[in-house]
Amino acid sequence: MNLCMGYEQVVDEISTLVSLYPPPFIYVNDPISPRVTASVVDYALENLLGADPGPSAKVRHAKVNAISCFSARLLYDSVLNALSRWDPNWDDGCANWNTGNEERWNENFDGFIHGLCALHAQLSNEGGERSAKGKVKEGSECGADVRLVIVIERAERLKEILPDLIVPLTRLAELVRDALFFSSKVRR
Repeated sequence: MNLCMGYEQVVDEISTLVSLYPPPFIYVNDPISPRVTASVVDYALENLLGADPGPSAKVRHAKVNAISCFSARLLYDSVLNALSRWDPNWDDGCANWNTGNEERWNENFDGFIHGLCALHAQLSNEGGERSAKGKVKEGSECGADVRLVIVIERAERLKEILPDLIVPLTRLAELVRDALFFSSKVRR
């Protein structure tokens, strides 16, 4: 059974947008059946992971619910954990994803942007040349184009819960791109 029967055009459009030239922000609103639309978007992104979106592109997506992320810290942690495929568990003290240097990415929006940049760098270097200690050697980029997609279900609830985050989240692609550009210029 095809999950997206009747939604093939939506799946194709989302897949095309994300794989070819993703826009900085997409707002999908379906007041009639939001759960079905969220499932269709999730289906399109999951199928995109199995497909070849480009010569060396990787697509990672996080799906979070604005209702369950009732604080900025919960939102930041949920997004970073989902994008990194990190699952906090009791044995690890329910620690959130980090790069091993004990930085906290959930303190403020700036920290969240730096966390996204660190995750982007980690995903870009996966498969790169590794040193004897297992770390990716500096300057050994594997050249992968990493695309991070954040899906926020019930985003209209952000207006009530986290109104100060609406504008920064809509500009997130621009802010992260600027931070990545600045970070790469500083390293050289």
